[in-house]
Amino acid sequence: MGNFDREPLDEREEVRGVFYGNYGAVGQQFVVTNRRLLLAPIKLVKGLSDKVALEAAASIAGKMSVPGVDIVKSILLDYAPFRPQTMWLGHIRGVRAGSDGSWRRAPELVLVTDTDDEEKLQVLHKGLFTTIWDRRNKPCRDEMVAVLQAAVRDAQSAPAPDSP
Repeated sequence: MGNFDREPLDEREEVRGVFYGNYGAVGQQFVVTNRRLLLAPIKLVKGLSDKVALEAAASIAGKMSVPGVDIVKSILLDYAPFRPQTMWLGHIRGVRAGSDGSWRRAPELVLVTDTDDEEKLQVLHKGLFTTIWDRRNKPCRDEMVAVLQAAVRDAQSAPAPDSP
């Protein structure tokens, strides 16, 4: 954990599992707690925010007279998978295994929200340096499905938090 910028965990929150994969073709770290699923991009450059890394790359590309660099930079900065996200477990209605993967795609996990939206996450074994066709990806996806299903079940049966 800690390779991305996100909200800190509170004192009542416990980490149930940390997984890696892709969301929208962007390398991600998925942190499952007893209350939330945190999705955040793996840092492009360790120690720098992705915005700073993209700004630096755009500056270099600009000096090299790469056409359209400002448009590409703005698209990447606004691309949702580059922004950390939180999914509250109380709003997840279902978690299931999706496709088992192929030589072109890692195994998928499907989340169904209380608004009937479906989100697909690709799960990889041990981060980005594993190939998408690695046979260890499917058991890792299955483990994330089990951890998320248990966390969602627990979150939905937990009493409401104290009001401030």
